[in-house]
Amino acid sequence: MSRAALFFAFAPFFLLFFLGQSDVQIISPILSEIRLSFDVTVAQAGSAVSIYSLVAALWALVVGPLSDHWGRRIFLQAAALVLALSAIFAWLADAFAVFLLSRLLAGIAGATISVCTVAWLADEVAFERRGRAMGVLGAVNVLAAVVVAPLAAFVSATHFGWRSIYFIISLAAVLSFVLALKRPVPAQKRSQAATWHFSPALAQTLSRYATFLTVSTPLRGLILALLISSSVTSVVTYLGIWLSSGLSFSNQQIAEAFFVLGLTSLAGAVAGGWLSDRAGKKFVIILTGSLLGIVLFSARAVSGLQHALFFVAAGGLLFGMREGAYQALVTELVAPEQRGAYIALKSTAAKIGIAVSVALCGLMYGRWGFPAVAAYAALCSLLSAVLAVGLVVFRPATSDSPLH
Repeated sequence: MSRAALFFAFAPFFLLFFLGQSDVQIISPILSEIRLSFDVTVAQAGSAVSIYSLVAALWALVVGPLSDHWGRRIFLQAAALVLALSAIFAWLADAFAVFLLSRLLAGIAGATISVCTVAWLADEVAFERRGRAMGVLGAVNVLAAVVVAPLAAFVSATHFGWRSIYFIISLAAVLSFVLALKRPVPAQKRSQAATWHFSPALAQTLSRYATFLTVSTPLRGLILALLISSSVTSVVTYLGIWLSSGLSFSNQQIAEAFFVLGLTSLAGAVAGGWLSDRAGKKFVIILTGSLLGIVLFSARAVSGLQHALFFVAAGGLLFGMREGAYQALVTELVAPEQRGAYIALKSTAAKIGIAVSVALCGLMYGRWGFPAVAAYAALCSLLSAVLAVGLVVFRPATSDSPLH
């Protein structure tokens, strides 16, 4: 199957991935309206995000190994329907408990979409060209943040309200399901086992996870995921507060800064994927991690709008460039038949890194300000560059790969 044909075949699943990322990105700008709608406290409203994250982290560990056995497509199609159902529940919710149920279902759908899309692309795209494919996913993720989040804020502020956003997501999710039924996609190689039994499958899954946590290369890949997620999230989470209270930027200037961040991240995701397929995935991770360390350590010297925009642009470009190379590399650290389980564990490791880092950096910001947060992220980036040096792919790309 040619690259164009493969992209056409996967188009519904790219749409589904976009919807899954959009479902996450819209929460922040509409959470205030949701809180007012159900007359709940800020902490109660925030529990909607916590429930999503917790369920997604746990479900990823389940769906990854299952997709290794039965294939990715069936789970992605099911995820489209679950995402549509969760959006319908949110749209029609007459109580906050119903909305929380919708976020629980969304967590199941989101974890399935994230794990299975990355794993399936890795199954079908040869390693030497995988950087560009993962770069596309990175670009889709950025688009959800840059386009959908501001649009959600605008729609929520109009007479249509926040519920209309979930109505649109439900229709789009059903559309992706219908389109997926009509696309001839490559048949994924499945487990050699003819049948599946719970006890042996559970024992095998736990054994695989134990191996990933004890064997050097898979363990390094998990730590790499934790470090990269920590560096990105810790900076982005407290960037707006720093621009507002630390540099006294207006709301318009802050919006401009985040637009620059999104635009450069989008360009970086595309360029980084292309570069990683030519110069090597490890090279791009090491290069961007090292440069990010330098850029982030310079946060203390930032003053004024121009300096801040340059800081944000450089950081966004490097964050984006690293994404495709990193996602492509970690999908090749284990055997293909273990890929879903490994990506699931990697996703959980990343979420743990995000949770711990955001909490830690919140304390650091309160005591030492944003430069301390940026220094923490810089250290994570530099460590990720060092860690990438010792990573060895499971096997070299072969001529019988789906794309070569």
